[in-house]
Amino acid sequence: MPFYFLDTDTNLNNDLGKINTQQLYGGSERTGRNLQRMISQSIVLGVGAVEALRVLEYDVACYHLNESHAVFTPLYLLHEELARGSNEKEAIARVRERTVFTNHTPVDAGNPKYDINTMSELMAFPEINRELLQRLGGETLFDATLACLRLSRAVNAVSQKHLLTCKERWGDAVDTPWSGITNGVTVSYWQYPEFAEAHHAKKIADAKMLYKKYLMYYLLGRTDKPFDKNRLTIGWFRRFASYKRPDLIFRDFEWIARHLQSGDFQLVMGGKPHPDDTKMVKVWNEIYQYSKELPRVINFAGYDPVMSKIVKAGVDLWLATPRVPLEACSTSGMSAAMNGANLMSTPDGWFSELDSEDAFLFGTQIPTAQYEQDAFDAKELRRVIDDEVIPMYYGDKTAWYEKAARMKAKAEQCYNSDRMMEEYWKFYGADATSP
Repeated sequence: MPFYFLDTDTNLNNDLGKINTQQLYGGSERTGRNLQRMISQSIVLGVGAVEALRVLEYDVACYHLNESHAVFTPLYLLHEELARGSNEKEAIARVRERTVFTNHTPVDAGNPKYDINTMSELMAFPEINRELLQRLGGETLFDATLACLRLSRAVNAVSQKHLLTCKERWGDAVDTPWSGITNGVTVSYWQYPEFAEAHHAKKIADAKMLYKKYLMYYLLGRTDKPFDKNRLTIGWFRRFASYKRPDLIFRDFEWIARHLQSGDFQLVMGGKPHPDDTKMVKVWNEIYQYSKELPRVINFAGYDPVMSKIVKAGVDLWLATPRVPLEACSTSGMSAAMNGANLMSTPDGWFSELDSEDAFLFGTQIPTAQYEQDAFDAKELRRVIDDEVIPMYYGDKTAWYEKAARMKAKAEQCYNSDRMMEEYWKFYGADATSP
């Protein structure tokens, strides 16, 4: 489908307006991020999307809001309905008929709250007064997610676990019907042909060894560390966010140092912290320093689709360490499984839909005080690696690749984007609303 970008860097705008689309989500503190710029960018996204589609002559039957940064789309539609003379109840009902919403995360950064005064000044919708904004988004701060929920006729979360989390947080505040539509990945993009043709354990083992060699060459070209294709290789690649806990495997430094020095496993890590997230910048630097001091561990600065495909096809075990219940889905494990990697994770996001036959699951399902939860999960991570992962990988390769084969088949069948889109289509009734 066509994909359009909105850009404010045009001579029709003043200097302040030109920078509204310079960095995603308003950038960082170093680049001048502030509340006004964040709100302005959301207005460009929400209002600009409606107007751009009209200029392009699309007859839009339904607007799908992906995350509440797009809240100004239904607000703009509401403004237009009120300007045409509809009363408030009628206007909201008409906006809801044309709007559906997907929440992608329970984390606060993905559910912004705006100062109502600043928001009113910037959006310039005279028909939407302060009282109406408060009824939609809250009394003190304007909760963009809550407003999207109240201005949509249907809403979905992105995994079954995430659905429960969302209902706990917002279920009492809205009467909108919910669904859990677990994310999926595009098989044709993420899966290498050798894995697509591998339908049993022996074929997967052969394909994994081929791509493991490619990964070893790739690592050698990027670092000065030789890695061994015959050793258990673990991959951790994703955003460096606090709830994803990239340092969980390092909580017992003596334990991981012993395993790396003896060659029980080798660890490939990579990802980016947000520049304003000083805690995660510090964690990234600490892990990078570990990679200088310890053998058989690499921490890459960055993470892109090309690197992602190479690593997923080459690692034996794809590790995820989210703090329950903050991971909405985490699709990276799906594409790793499609390339013959076994999976290991806490039971969060889509991993909560798996069982021990599918993946190496560890940690608690019940959130507790953060320190206690992290300490327990770190201990369980070490236990599962010591008692399950290492013995199976070195002691029973047949069982290892049979497990990988089962998860690969399940990922191909249940966690592909075709299945996901069919569920979206069915839940949102696209058949009835498409022109």
